[in-house]
Amino acid sequence: MTRVLHHAEQHGYRTASLSFQQADNVRLADLDKFLQWFCAGVTRKLKLPTNKVAELWDYFLGSKDNSSEYFENELLTEFTTPLALGLDDVDRIFEHQEIASDFFGLLRTWHEQGKKSIFR
Repeated sequence: MTRVLHHAEQHGYRTASLSFQQADNVRLADLDKFLQWFCAGVTRKLKLPTNKVAELWDYFLGSKDNSSEYFENELLTEFTTPLALGLDDVDRIFEHQEIASDFFGLLRTWHEQGKKSIFR
């Protein structure tokens, strides 16, 4: 993963590496808490000055909608360069099947949207 992120940096990408070992079991048991942790963690790794997750999280929307909005409107608009995420120890999520299904489905959706230039 280090080599991949280094390669991405050499090609002008912003990079953020997040270890899922840092997620408490409480976060891994609840999709809303997990995605809030994920968004806040990426914000911190990108060294952005303010974590606005709590302020912007709309509990009338679903967790996946909230995290998508947060990435699109807060993280991806801060820079004009693409973002490469390194997710270490992601296998911890497989112990929580519902979280795994929703999280990996969300990443797949972001990937597909990125192909269409929606997430830029």
